[in-house]
Amino acid sequence: MAFLADLFQFFFPRTCAVCGRRLTPAEGGLLCAACQLSFPYARPPYVPGSQLERRFWGKMPVVRAAALFRYHGGSDSAAPVLRLKYAHRPDLGYQMGRQLARQLLTTDFFSDIDVIVPVPLARVRQFVRGYNQSVAIARGLGDVAGLPVETRAVRRTVNNPSQTKYAAHRRAENVEGIFRVVRPRAVAGRHILLVDDVATTGATLASCGAELARQPGVRISVAVLGDAGGRR
Repeated sequence: MAFLADLFQFFFPRTCAVCGRRLTPAEGGLLCAACQLSFPYARPPYVPGSQLERRFWGKMPVVRAAALFRYHGGSDSAAPVLRLKYAHRPDLGYQMGRQLARQLLTTDFFSDIDVIVPVPLARVRQFVRGYNQSVAIARGLGDVAGLPVETRAVRRTVNNPSQTKYAAHRRAENVEGIFRVVRPRAVAGRHILLVDDVATTGATLASCGAELARQPGVRISVAVLGDAGGRR
């Protein structure tokens, strides 16, 4: 078996999610030792009343919010998310979701959460990409936290343009009313962990969360890989 593992590694080497360098057997994670040292991890990933959490105040009934790292577009920290979304690497989302969950297990973050809901991707975009990166992240979180992942409760009904082309003040308009709950019983009365890859203004998460909150008794927490909103 060791021979087969070595053979697989030879033909399909593990590479660093940031710099792309081939990982050594001793580098068991997603990043090489050098990138691991400089990567902008959020330490800790969950702080009550953080700036990330406050971004959703007044927009949906948010309880908690957590992020794995500080995301800066155009920097090295953007590489794992770009590979996840555009280089057919859903495995990165799953592994980073697991990494975030392991850190959150040392806190009370998961204490009363009932179900994980990934932010839906537009059908056309998901067809072209082949997967929804938020589902990959959610499954990583769920496997470590022991929580179910619900992918059918809410649907994206509008194939809106990417948020990246809009200034902050236009992002909320771009995602207004684009989600619809199609399985109310799956979410009513539950504490939902809403998952996405990156939160900038939080407009997409807030739009999805507000739609979910139309169901009775719903509370929402948020988990993202990258927090692009600046200081906590």
